[in-house]
Order: sequence, then structure tokens, then C-alpha cells
Amino acid sequence: MKKTHKRIIAIIIVAALVITGVGTMVGVVLADNEKEVHLALTSDMHSNVNSYVTPYHGQKGTSIGGFARVSSIINEQRQKYPDLLYIDGGDFSMGTLFHTLYETDAVELRLLGAMGCDVTTWGNHEYNFGSEGVRNMLNAAMNSGDRLPQMVECNIDWSNPGDEQATKDVYDKYGIKKYTMINKGGVNIAVIGVFGDNALACEPTCTINYLTGEKRIQAVKDTVAEIKKNENADMIVVTSHCGLDGDIE
Repeated sequence: MKKTHKRIIAIIIVAALVITGVGTMVGVVLADNEKEVHLALTSDMHSNVNSYVTPYHGQKGTSIGGFARVSSIINEQRQKYPDLLYIDGGDFSMGTLFHTLYETDAVELRLLGAMGCDVTTWGNHEYNFGSEGVRNMLNAAMNSGDRLPQMVECNIDWSNPGDEQATKDVYDKYGIKKYTMINKGGVNIAVIGVFGDNALACEPTCTINYLTGEKRIQAVKDTVAEIKKNENADMIVVTSHCGLDGDIE
């Protein structure tokens, strides 16, 4: 099997599991040099800093979730695979009372950094407090001095920021970009982030002109072309918050 075909398989696996899986582990073998890449994927953590129990029809529920528990699982995998790549698919905020600290303390993003998350992307709930909330959160995260994950998003249009110039400035300060290059175990991996039009539709505050969910497919294609032209990537991974409602192909 050709290396390019393996590259396509990697993109499909991650795009699907990043929406549905928490703590999912994926291994992809590169045909040319037989190196194995291990990915840990989380998505939709929704401020569940603590574990929680969801009883079902009066039955005793099982305690699940929590950033610490997920971190423990990922660290177990790191013991086996030191070059593990940890990617998050967005919606790391909003869902518990911890989200009240979103703008002032950036609890969730900082915890992702503490967990060793390499890359994350935006979900719709990161915009529950609008652009100002995003700016405040990013500034709080940067001011903490903590390790933070790289943020990637390819379908953002800053050609005419207008009233959102302040947001663009904070994006630039944080270093948010279309893709990032990461080397794990001698494998050069390009990670692209993308935000879907259905994510825009379900978030009332996402009527912001620089978020272009409807251009997601072309944005990814353009970014892949840019990577192939400018980078020596062995593998391309897409971390997506586009949902599973549309035509996946």
C-alpha cells in the first residue's frame, strides 16, 4: 500500500473519532519506514473537570469522565508510546459550573495543556460568550504562563476583520494558525483544524464574519495543498468540529 494511501486513511480515522471518542487510541503504520504513530484523541470535554455519574432508569450509574481520569489514561499510553500525539477536537468548554471561569481563568484550555495536549481546535461552545469571551479566555490562558496546546483552524477569514481586529490581534498573539507541524518519533505530522457550518448553526453567537464554516471543505483542500508544497509531511491529520451530519466523503 502506498504511503499516500496510508495518509488518507489517517485523516478519515481521526476526523471520525475526534467527534465521538474520548481517550481513543489510534495507530497508523507508515509503509515506507514502518514507523508507527499513536494518536490520543479527545473531543467535547465540556468543562467536565470532575468525573460525573449519569443514572439510567433508576439504576446506579458509573462514574465517568473528568480531566484527571482522561489524563491518567493518556499517561498510561505515554508510558508505552513516548512519542504519542495527543489531539483535541474542540468544545472543551461549557457544560458545568467550571465554565463560569472560562473568561477569567481559562481553566479548560490550561488543563488541556497540563494534560500534554499537543493540538486543539475550536468547537462552537468556545463561542458561547462571543468574540469578547474568546479574547478574554485566550488572554487569561497566555497570562497564566502555563503550557498551552497549539490551536489550529483553517477556515478563518481575516481578509476584512473590521470590528474584529482586536480578536485577530489576540489570535495572532496566541499563534493560532491553519495547521501546525509536529515531529513524533521521526515522523513529520501536519495537523489541520476545521470548524463546520453545522457548528455555526447551533451556536447563536457564531454570526461572526471571520468564521467561515460553509467553506470548510475548500479550506481543508487549500491547506493540504499548502502543506504539500511547503512542508515535508509524512502524514496529514485533520482535527474536525464539523459533526457527522453531512456527506463525509
